[in-house]
Formats: sequence, C-alpha cells, structure tokens
Amino acid sequence: MKVWKFILVISALSLMLTSIASSEEYVGGMGTMWVGSAMTLPPGAADIGIHGQVWAGKVGNLSGIKTGSSALNIHFGYSRNFEIGMSQITYMDPNWGSRSYNLNGQIGKTNDNYIIPGDLTLRFKYGSLATTMGQLYVLHSFQLGIRYRVAKYNNLPLYPYFGGGNAPSLTWNMSWYQRPLYPEESEFIGVSATYTNHNDQNGFGESAQSIQWGAAYMHPMQNMSVGLQFHGMAFIHMPRKEVFSREPFAYISPVVNFQLFSGMEMMLSPEILLGQAKNTTSGVFEPKDTYNYEPWRFSGLLRFRPSTTFYSSDPFAKVGEGRRGAGAAALRERLARQSRESLFDWTVDSERDLQFLNLDLEKTRIERQKAEEELLKLKQEVGK
Repeated sequence: MKVWKFILVISALSLMLTSIASSEEYVGGMGTMWVGSAMTLPPGAADIGIHGQVWAGKVGNLSGIKTGSSALNIHFGYSRNFEIGMSQITYMDPNWGSRSYNLNGQIGKTNDNYIIPGDLTLRFKYGSLATTMGQLYVLHSFQLGIRYRVAKYNNLPLYPYFGGGNAPSLTWNMSWYQRPLYPEESEFIGVSATYTNHNDQNGFGESAQSIQWGAAYMHPMQNMSVGLQFHGMAFIHMPRKEVFSREPFAYISPVVNFQLFSGMEMMLSPEILLGQAKNTTSGVFEPKDTYNYEPWRFSGLLRFRPSTTFYSSDPFAKVGEGRRGAGAAALRERLARQSRESLFDWTVDSERDLQFLNLDLEKTRIERQKAEEELLKLKQEVGK
C-alpha cells in the first residue's frame, strides 16, 4: 500500500515541477482545483499545494507545440471565519515548437519564452458563513484578491488573459457538505464566481473586466473521492483587439482525489474544452486556424496540511486513524476529539446553526428508524 502511494507522490511531483499549469486564477485552500470551498481552514491550520497543468499538440500548421508552468499555493486559517492565502506561479513555458512565437511579436526561434517567476496573487477570505435553504445547510464566503504583476510577459497565446497591471478581484463561493463536521468524508457541491478588473488601461472602468465561474460535485469513497467540475471565463468589458485570449471559454473535467494520508491528498483531472467563441484577435501574428485555448489539458494538485505552531495533526497517519486508531493513536484521537468539540462550539454560535444541528439529528433519527425497520423485516423473513 505504501509503495503505490510513494509512486503516486513522486509521479505527481515530477509532473508538476517540470511542466504544468495555466495562468487562470488558482484556487488554494479547501475545495477542488477550480472551485474553492466556502469553508475556511481551521484556526492555525496551513494548506500547501502544488498546482498545475500540461498540454501538447498541433495548432494550424505548427506541430510540437506545448504549454506548461507550475504554481505554489499556501493558505492559512487565521480565525474561524478568516483565511489568508497566496499563489505564486513559479514557471511558465509558452513553447510554440520549431517556429516559436517570440513574445516580442516576431516569428522564429527564441530562448526568451520562459517566464520565471510568474505573477503573485494574494487572497483574503471571509467565510464559513452558515445559512439554511429549506432542508439544506449551506456555507458562503467572500474573498478579496489582488494579482501582482511579476511575470516578464503577459498576453500569451493559448493562455487565459492576464493584463499588464496589478489586478483586483472579488470571489463569492457557496458550498454544501453532507457532513459539515467531516468535510473530507462528505459529499460536496460548490459554485463560485470571480469578478476581475485586469487594470490594463489608464482608467479603471476602461480596463478589461471578466467573470470566472465554476461548479463542482465530489462524492466520497474509501480513501478517495470522485467528481465532476465545470469552469470557464467570460468578459463583461472586452480587452483590446491585440489580446490573444479575448474570447469566452468553458471546460468540463472529471476529478479523482486520492487521500494518500491523513494530511495529504492528490487530485488529478483531465480537462476538455467544451467551447469557445469565434476568434476576434487582430493586429498580431497568429497561425491560421489557431485555438484560443488548449483543446484539452491535464491538471493536477498535490495538497498537504502539516502541523503548525497553532494546529496539531499527524499528516502522514493512515486515513481515518485519528478517529479509529488505538494505542499509539490515542493522542491523535484526543486531538481529533478536541477539534470536533471546537467545531461544535463554532457550529452553535448562532441560532441559525442550532437549527442545522436539530435538522441533522432529525435526519439521523429517521435513518436509524429505517435501519431498525429493515432489520425487523429481515428477522421476520428468517423466522418463516
């Protein structure tokens, strides 16, 4: 068992550190790769992720084309409702093969296509805001972000657009967990919407403005979860005509998330381009019949939650050992119980959350009643 986990981790690291990712807004903390969770990290907890993508193929008459980069996410739970985070694009390689597209607008080979490092994004999230929608208990969050221009180049072919200035953004997330006290073992449904002003013109209102959206569903299984996510972007104020990726797009991607250890997971997802608008770029070199975005790409995320000065955990423990272990795992059981008690205190902070607990208890009572009825029927059948 440990061997295949080791192989998966090494394979993922090799992939993500050598050739992955795109310039879209990376999602750190809880949630899927493109749809963040409205739930904030526990106070004192840190979430570290290596996130990225890879694609290779042919565009028009040009072959041997590939795109790649890598990014690092770090998020920290500051309090019950407040989380801070950052994403650093560490490497980008918009490689256009033997006839590379030179980033200064010329055609020909170039060794200047590498971007190290890329842009830096800071995030400030206020979340875990509980509401009830009929029989559903949902969470909301609001996140303020700022993307600092660090990369040497912007406006890259095949990459979602990012401008030449420092770009502010505002994100809204809504999430539903079947078992909110144990989100890692729960069904998850999430939606998100991010407004970004790319700050690429003299006036704030004249700059390109976009909406990035996403929706995801995850279903838990033993030591893993599977799901589906949709995400895309559209402009509400179009960028200038010279921008390569000025058209809206949408991707669909099945997701498999492996829970390698108690505090380590690996998410893999092949992405397929559902559609893109007609190419409207003009005034710059583009190969004939070019794509605005990659027709497919492979994404990966390796996420790790270590112990910190303010948060105790055993990230390399077996999955579930913290609650089901014995003997040497007793300390982890006690820490897990304390964590659950802390979550309980947080959950009953308001009358609205107390309604959720009553609803959850009622569901548990109904499920137990159904189980007892099934056992009684089985007993009667056996007794015949």
